[in-house]
Amino acid sequence: MDFSLNHPEMLAGVILIATGAKFSAINAILEMLKNGRHNHELVDLVYSKNASLRLRELALREINSVSPVVWFRDFYACRYFDVTSRLPEIQLPVLIITGTEDLLTPLQYGRLLEYELPGARLIGIEGAGHMLMLEKPEIINKHIIDFVSSK
Repeated sequence: MDFSLNHPEMLAGVILIATGAKFSAINAILEMLKNGRHNHELVDLVYSKNASLRLRELALREINSVSPVVWFRDFYACRYFDVTSRLPEIQLPVLIITGTEDLLTPLQYGRLLEYELPGARLIGIEGAGHMLMLEKPEIINKHIIDFVSSK
């Protein structure tokens, strides 16, 4: 979103996947990270309960390969991200894709984006979590190809 706000002349359209104009559940995540409870809890936040064991194990390995301090700083930076007031400035075609089981950027974030962005189209991927591009890659790729082909 930030790039589309600052360099719209370089774009023909925007695809927003598993995102929002701001993030409101960050404080709870920061507390979890401060208390050292980040491994399985982060996996549960990013994947739906329908995700395969293989994806969940891969996520756990990735999470454990990064220091909790890095995770904390990443989520801390998200705490201050808020482009809500600037959304009407985005005058490009926009495709919004979000998982219906996304706990980090819930479907309501996508609905807000669709409401605030003229001409935006929201697609909710049934049963997918925040990592919907790994949980449902064929579906995501089809929507991306369809959107890009129409521009």
